[in-house]
Amino acid sequence: MIPEFAVIGHPNEGKSSVVSTLTEDDQIKVSPVPGETTISRNYTITIDGKEIIRFVDTPGFQVPRQTLAWFKAFDGDQDKITQGFIDAFRNDPFYADECELLDPVASGAGVIYVVDGSRPVRDDDLAEMEILRLTGQPRMAIINSKTEDKDYTRDWKLEFRKHFNSIRVFNSNTANFTERIKMLESLKAIDQEWEYALSRVILAFKEDWQKRNQLVTTLMIQSIEKSLSFSISEPITESFDQKEIKERLNEKYQNHIKDLENKMFKQIRALFKHHLFEVHLSEYSILK
Repeated sequence: MIPEFAVIGHPNEGKSSVVSTLTEDDQIKVSPVPGETTISRNYTITIDGKEIIRFVDTPGFQVPRQTLAWFKAFDGDQDKITQGFIDAFRNDPFYADECELLDPVASGAGVIYVVDGSRPVRDDDLAEMEILRLTGQPRMAIINSKTEDKDYTRDWKLEFRKHFNSIRVFNSNTANFTERIKMLESLKAIDQEWEYALSRVILAFKEDWQKRNQLVTTLMIQSIEKSLSFSISEPITESFDQKEIKERLNEKYQNHIKDLENKMFKQIRALFKHHLFEVHLSEYSILK
């Protein structure tokens, strides 16, 4: 069984963006419209054909204070409190999102709670934190600052220390490979039972990253080698126009080099799982 984490929070806090960054899947739908995610979706990371870790993108909390009231009133087996809530309200539309987001937690997933650090802590947030504490599952809090205009990180940290095993500031829009590894290292620390499995996940990530960089180097060397060794010619007649032929051959030559370069960039983008981005490089950069 591979480690699984449910990414949970209020609507429009950046949950899908965090999942997209952690899984390197830029095709996960990220929207500025609150409530875009309505059902939980599993995103499993596979390396060399082997599944190593899974993240679940969940809907946002809708009625946390009412949900917390039920959790506090529950007098049954505390180990079954989350499943008890789902069983009680599975067919109740009022609690549909809460049941959906808590379902992976009831199945044993760890919790990654995401908040927007550019806004203040609200009563609903406190209710959400307490619900997640009462589930009894290992949990980490992520402060995902979406803007630089305001910063309530200090306030969030003060509240998080009461409810979570680990806290990280994580900007999903700028996080690089090193930041993702640090995130996994923090997850490893929230529960000793997951330490071994997550250590293997981190090792697999590092080995895969090294392999990708080696492949990129190979692609670049091969492209330069092909460019340096490429030549083009055509037969001429007695009445040839030297200038016309030079221009024609030069155009064909540059188009071929440009094609080699574009293929190289396409392969590099695929290696690093970039599909939905636009970057404009100067044309014929190898020639220049």
